[in-house]
Amino acid sequence: SSDLGGAGPAQYGDLQFNPAYTASPALSLSNNNETVIDNFGGIYSTLTTYQLNNNIKVMVSYSLDFYTDPISYIGIGLTSTDLGTYLGADNNSIGVQSDGTYYYGGSQGGSGLPNFTNAGDIIDFCIDTVNNVFYIRVNNGLWNNNPSANPATDSGGISFPSYFNAGY
Repeated sequence: SSDLGGAGPAQYGDLQFNPAYTASPALSLSNNNETVIDNFGGIYSTLTTYQLNNNIKVMVSYSLDFYTDPISYIGIGLTSTDLGTYLGADNNSIGVQSDGTYYYGGSQGGSGLPNFTNAGDIIDFCIDTVNNVFYIRVNNGLWNNNPSANPATDSGGISFPSYFNAGY
């Protein structure tokens, strides 16, 4: 579930995307702005949600309906994220590449996370701004490819800099 803190029309437990912040004409929204479809693939497609409050834990699931670009990213960013580049390219976002490499601050933070390279993959991305960590899993597999990682128990998360926790 997510806590949107009264920002936007979403209710507690719902995460809706804000059509005003769609950075790519290749994206379309449906299902009361809870579903995003990338109609073309192979381009930078970035979409932001309504602003989230700090000190929350939120998970978003992505369905990879088709896969055409070997370098795809998912993640989360601050309201000041540069929507013209990949997630993790600056201090305002965290991005995970489809090969399991993750980025923030414009640098590679590490690798070995689950890959998402097949049509039909379901990718779960969880960010915990209380503990400054994030988690990713693919097809209900291991969080962060680690049997001890679990966002429900606050264990095994991947740390991100506290400066990033400044408002989403």
